[in-house]
Amino acid sequence: MFFFLPFSFLGGILTKITDDIADENKSEKKILGYVISLLYGTIVGFLMISDPRFFVLILGIIIGNILYRRIDHLNHQLAFLPIALFIAYSSIPLGTNFLLAIVFAFGAFLDESLNQMADDKRKTSWFGSKLWAIGEYRLSLEILTLIVSIVLWDPAYILLLASFDAGYILSNKLISKKLA
Repeated sequence: MFFFLPFSFLGGILTKITDDIADENKSEKKILGYVISLLYGTIVGFLMISDPRFFVLILGIIIGNILYRRIDHLNHQLAFLPIALFIAYSSIPLGTNFLLAIVFAFGAFLDESLNQMADDKRKTSWFGSKLWAIGEYRLSLEILTLIVSIVLWDPAYILLLASFDAGYILSNKLISKKLA
């Protein structure tokens, strides 16, 4: 399992760079955005077929983001191409628990919802301010994933997500603002 964590970390970095390039929407960065999205899609596809735990976590995150309509730019849509190719040519890993994918989809959807509330600065009450903090730092999926890891006595879920998030956050702090 530890072999996969650097791939997850790199996937987080590339996803954040793709986000920033998509948000900037500069024509001179268009091709770079496409290439990076295909790279992060390749990494995510590889992780998904490598382990059923990774498959359900990533599938849930993808479903949650689709349901919230966060896959709204061609860069992120292009990332589905290598993911689909990996799954089509390698199949879904045996032992995949699709019920967990629904749990993770709920967590990802909740993350996006609360983050939108934080972006809208909806801090109207004590409870709302606490939700704002969870949304601002996108902690609902992490909390849910930690609970799943504890209940199933399997740290793979939280380690994969933490590795991805570390790459995403590091990229936000050091790399992507310079590229965008």
